[in-house]
Amino acid sequence: LNDVLDLSKIEAGKLSISPVEADLRDTLLRLAQLWTPTVKEKGLRLDVDIDAGLPRSLVFDPVRVRQCVTNLLSNAVKFTERGKIALSARAEVLDSGEVRILIAVLDTGIGMSEEVQERLFQPFEQGENDRTRRYGGTGLGLTISRSLALGMGGDIEVDSYPGDGSTFTFSFLAERGQEKPVERTAEPASAECVVTDLAGKRVLLVDDVATNRLVARHLLALEKVEVVEAENGLVAVEKLAGPEDFDAVLMDLHMPVMDGVEATRRIRETHPQLPVIAMTADVMALDAAKLRGMAMDALIAKPIERGAVCETLSAAIARASTRSSLRDAG
Repeated sequence: LNDVLDLSKIEAGKLSISPVEADLRDTLLRLAQLWTPTVKEKGLRLDVDIDAGLPRSLVFDPVRVRQCVTNLLSNAVKFTERGKIALSARAEVLDSGEVRILIAVLDTGIGMSEEVQERLFQPFEQGENDRTRRYGGTGLGLTISRSLALGMGGDIEVDSYPGDGSTFTFSFLAERGQEKPVERTAEPASAECVVTDLAGKRVLLVDDVATNRLVARHLLALEKVEVVEAENGLVAVEKLAGPEDFDAVLMDLHMPVMDGVEATRRIRETHPQLPVIAMTADVMALDAAKLRGMAMDALIAKPIERGAVCETLSAAIARASTRSSLRDAG
């Protein structure tokens, strides 16, 4: 359903690209971490090779890049029974000053003929019919990913031979961000939470992009947080009107049907003390006063990071608990 909605947005020219300054290396490492258990489950190996020359800070749309790479990794895992998956990334600086990013996903899977490759990016196509029956899927993922790549000034190309695996190369244009010296004690992909009191908490995760929900659910599962998903604000309001109890809400701001601001306004009518945390890539447009005006308790920047999610979520739940205790005490 999400693929069909994205395709409809693309055909209507309404699927937006929202560049922000972010760390592509971190984005790819986190994706690799997310896919490692699935790859190992199939008895495969996942290799990651990120070129040392890749700039730390780039201006690009991390949500759409994650969506494209996730689709390529998903297909690679789906169509590979033995061997490995390899994710690599490198950068080329153009005369214009822009940076062309090339992200390749290689697999040792079933491969495909030239005839199949020619129609691979057509909507609802998935190679031969027997593949659709065996592996499932809508055949929309590559169509959407290529449209997104073209929208970001790049493309997706494939190099494949029957029985000899495939290599998909996803390219897009980015601008250099403001390089800042960063001291790290560990790779961000394995960063631990500062707090450890989230086990057993129940969180309502509201986001219209399935990939975003997948990433957030994985990060929260590492802290033993129970996650219930909602694909837009209206569904979130309906879930909170039911018998289920939640300790907090993670709320995307920009969604179809009902956005995060309207959903939070309605939630406050029945759950005035429930922590609602905004999630957005547009953090520069928000400050404490605007958050208060939207009745939201805190802000998490996209692409989300495990440490930031855990700290913010834990602090918001703790504040709500303190307010409740004070109210009960009179």
